[in-house]
Amino acid sequence: FHGQGGPIAVSDVRYQNPLSKTFLTACAEAGASRFNSDFNDWSVNQEGYGRFSVMERKGERSSSAKEYLQPALGRKNLEVLQGAQVGKITFEGTTASGVEVQWKNKAVSASLKAGGEVLLAGGAINSPQTLMLSGVGPADHLKEHGIEVVKDLSGVGENLQDHPAAVVSYQCTDEH
Repeated sequence: FHGQGGPIAVSDVRYQNPLSKTFLTACAEAGASRFNSDFNDWSVNQEGYGRFSVMERKGERSSSAKEYLQPALGRKNLEVLQGAQVGKITFEGTTASGVEVQWKNKAVSASLKAGGEVLLAGGAINSPQTLMLSGVGPADHLKEHGIEVVKDLSGVGENLQDHPAAVVSYQCTDEH
């Protein structure tokens, strides 16, 4: 559930507000179900209280853009279109052949050169949405929406789970 040795760092928050410590102690004293030491370990029940891990290295945010994209920006085979919205991936048979995007209020198509690849990195919501708009997903569902099926692939767009959290901040005395 956590990668090992990759460029994105995952760690515990370096600073813990004293009130946070008091809150966790109060949860335990109130009989809350259990302390959850890792909200990314889906092999155990996720109910409980605890602290979140963060994508951070030495107190600085670690992100996909910083750790993967920035080092590759100088490559001749990479073009980044900021502010572009992907409409769909185009296919030749079942092989990705390019993308269609909206950029600066214009429809833009990009075709792959031989040996090129499409890297889909739209996150937990936009990646399955893009796949489905491109014809990859549960065939019956795609047909309901008039989308030509490229690949019948159950599971695309299913089991999406959000993990809402609320941040509450208060100023308090040392006595908290």
